[in-house]
Amino acid sequence: MSELKVCLSERFRVIDDTSSDKVKRAIDMATDKEVCIKRWDRDDLCGVNEVKVVSSFSFDFVPKFICSFEEGDFRYLVREWIEAITLEEYIKEKGCIDGKQCMDFGLLLCDVIEKMHEHSDGPYAFVDLKPSNILVDSKLERIWICDFEASYHISENAVNIEEYTTKVLGTEIYSAPEVLYGKPMLSSDIYSIGAVLLYSMSGKPPVNRKRLKEYGKFGKVLEKCMKFEPEDRFADVKELKREIKLLKEGEKNARTSVNAKINSVRYVNRYKRIVVTVDGNMGFACELAYVAATFLNYKTAIFELADTDNIITYYLSGTSNASYVSESDIFSLNYGMKTYLGRSAREWVRRGLLKSFDANSNLYIARSGIFDELEIHDVRDVRNFCHWAYNNFDLVIVAAEERLMSPVKNAMMLNSDYVIAVPYANVDDIQLCCAYYHRLSQKGYISEENLRYVAWDYIDKVSLPESGISMIVGRSKYLGAIPYDRRRLVSRNVKGSYYVNDDVCDIASSYDTVISKLMRVGG
Repeated sequence: MSELKVCLSERFRVIDDTSSDKVKRAIDMATDKEVCIKRWDRDDLCGVNEVKVVSSFSFDFVPKFICSFEEGDFRYLVREWIEAITLEEYIKEKGCIDGKQCMDFGLLLCDVIEKMHEHSDGPYAFVDLKPSNILVDSKLERIWICDFEASYHISENAVNIEEYTTKVLGTEIYSAPEVLYGKPMLSSDIYSIGAVLLYSMSGKPPVNRKRLKEYGKFGKVLEKCMKFEPEDRFADVKELKREIKLLKEGEKNARTSVNAKINSVRYVNRYKRIVVTVDGNMGFACELAYVAATFLNYKTAIFELADTDNIITYYLSGTSNASYVSESDIFSLNYGMKTYLGRSAREWVRRGLLKSFDANSNLYIARSGIFDELEIHDVRDVRNFCHWAYNNFDLVIVAAEERLMSPVKNAMMLNSDYVIAVPYANVDDIQLCCAYYHRLSQKGYISEENLRYVAWDYIDKVSLPESGISMIVGRSKYLGAIPYDRRRLVSRNVKGSYYVNDDVCDIASSYDTVISKLMRVGG
């Protein structure tokens, strides 16, 4: 302790030891304020790294850096003293926190790590996030992080984060596998966030993954954070934040229920029943339908207009009751299949014209070739179909193959409430897409008034910024962006199949934005 008293001309006076031998509480006699002094051996690379990292930060969640110096055989770092306890101490003293409070705490933690990952001088990875490195106030409403010994800066010209290694490894039970192998990356912090939050709810080290099942959907979020392979985790902290917010909002916002009875009233509460044609992106159409039905509880049906049959079944599968389908339908035999446009959706399901999506009664999938089967050939038939749709569903999506040009598709595009174009999120595709639909409008195939755009496979800081997309297509016509999903691409190109499932919850908030703009009254 004596060597600290004489540091910098006796500027700092030690008043208390903490539980760590190398951390001291002291008074800065130049300002008469309490400070924290941390000490390392002079040649300890941990100290060199922490001084370098902390001195470059000016975040409110990092105790303010005051100075650093070397004296004798030691290196010192001085920062402001924070009246707080570690998360580890908080849990031991006050017990575990519940799921709702843990979500709030998780959002705070995400904010902290996100700012490090988006530092103006280039991203920093914290690497060693754990309960003893997180300081909290008495209400868990504010947090600070300390101990940056393992943190590192990722060079702006780095092509692959995995190429960066560090000699300082994190704490085993809270660190991602790649950290222990000497190859930490930004995704490693996402793993640690999941581990810390699991500890916060269980009060035990996050080594027993079976505990995740106890926490329902939030447990699934944490499970994804803690996936062994980095590419199986959330793509970034923003995506993790969106998912936590989606769960936190719950019934209030994220799963707004529209449980109106099936009738001919098109407007339901603040939302309107609509028919949309998605031109040229079956995957988007299927994911849109899945989110609308599963997460927002809209009664949704999806139909296919394509030269090739069963494209939708590449993304979605449904089931029918074989006993009903096998029954002979005398009425349609006598009067034609077009009579189904005057019958209820329930009857369509009984006859196998619509299939219920597995484990989700809100989503219905039309069987392939149904427009031909129902003898829908012209504008009048399409208008009757739309009227049937308003009577039976909140949202009907017609997924049309882009290269298909037919009277039925043209009539559908003219009579749908909206036609959605889904170009890739880069400047060339956006401009070409706008020019293409402008030509179709001039030829009378579509109405530009009802045309809307969604940017596909959007990558933050790589794709054309959304402000630029909005400027090109028109602010009133731009619905939003659907993020790039590596898992989707791997499934399609490597595995050869891709079924929409609950994994789409990772990007459900983006679809929620699109659906809200489409279905709101006056939208």
